[in-house]
Amino acid sequence: MILTVVPNPALDKTVVLPGFTLGKIHRPQEVMTLAGGKGFNFARALRTLGGQPTVVGPIGGHAGKLLLDLAAQEGLRVSAQEVDAELRTCLTIVDPIAGHQLTEIYENGVAITSEEWSGLVQLVDRLLVEARLLVVNGSFPPERRRMV
Repeated sequence: MILTVVPNPALDKTVVLPGFTLGKIHRPQEVMTLAGGKGFNFARALRTLGGQPTVVGPIGGHAGKLLLDLAAQEGLRVSAQEVDAELRTCLTIVDPIAGHQLTEIYENGVAITSEEWSGLVQLVDRLLVEARLLVVNGSFPPERRRMV
């Protein structure tokens, strides 16, 4: 197993808006919502190549429940450290008229407690016994960046 740690997961939403212009109301042509954060994207690529990664991260709130459901629908294995904080959301706007130019709006994520962080570290430690490779992808929650 490849253990993929995503310290600051997100619910990734991508909308396709031809002719996107600031200050106007738009109705998306297409909307896609996925379990996100770089660790989920890495795990998705591994799964596409035939691997069976396990994603580990702090996940909480209503958006966190949706992320877990979306990951399960894709067949991604997730071992979550439950946290009280609501999962962050990241929005990508794609304008096909402007050469598929992207506008990205990424929330920072919210603080998780020291106890929740310790729980995440312990979870990773337990799963490492079964892993042949550990990958840590993406950003850390705001208060944990100074620890790295």
